[in-house]
Amino acid sequence: MIVFVGKKAYTAIQNVPTGVAITNTDYWTETGVPYVDISDVRTKLNELEDEIDTNTADIMQAKADIITNSNSLTTLTNRLDTDISNLETQIARINNIMITLYTPYDQTGGN
Repeated sequence: MIVFVGKKAYTAIQNVPTGVAITNTDYWTETGVPYVDISDVRTKLNELEDEIDTNTADIMQAKADIITNSNSLTTLTNRLDTDISNLETQIARINNIMITLYTPYDQTGGN
């Protein structure tokens, strides 16, 4: 059995008859376990539980945001790939036009 007196804890070292003083070292030893107010512990646990719930909700929202952003990045990457492909096609067309328009100068008077 453990008994709290003030802010000290005492442990019975044998069966204690009714009325034995806590100072009687034949029956009690101070165990050094500090007094803990259970209502304070419950309050703190409830506060921690609320914080955990809030953090869980925040984490779930962050996860959803990451998924949304990831999907957006995939869409943007696909569009960029398409735009690069279209640009490369246009560059090839311009190069073909330039080759067609370019006529080297023939110094011998021929074509």
